[in-house]
Amino acid sequence: MIERWRPEASLVARLFREVKIRLLPPGGHTFIFALARGQAVAMAARAAMEAAPKFDPAASLTILAEANAVIGIHQAEQADSTTP
Repeated sequence: MIERWRPEASLVARLFREVKIRLLPPGGHTFIFALARGQAVAMAARAAMEAAPKFDPAASLTILAEANAVIGIHQAEQADSTTP
C-alpha cells in the first residue's frame, strides 16, 4: 500500500568526502533553522513544538551530533542584575 504524501525535511551534511542525508523528525527543520539563526536551544525547541506537537528535541540533537553539524556551543549573555 502506498502511504499518503506528506512533507519531509532532511539534513544534508558532508564530513570530508562522504555526504549523508538524514531524514528529520517532525519539527526538526524548525528546530535546526532556529538554532542556525542563533536562538537558544530552549527557544528553538519551543518553536519546534509549536510547529509540530510531537517534536522530540533529543532526536534532533542526536541527528546534529551524529552528522557533526555542530560547530560551536556558547552560553547566552545574561543581563547584569545590578544594571538599571
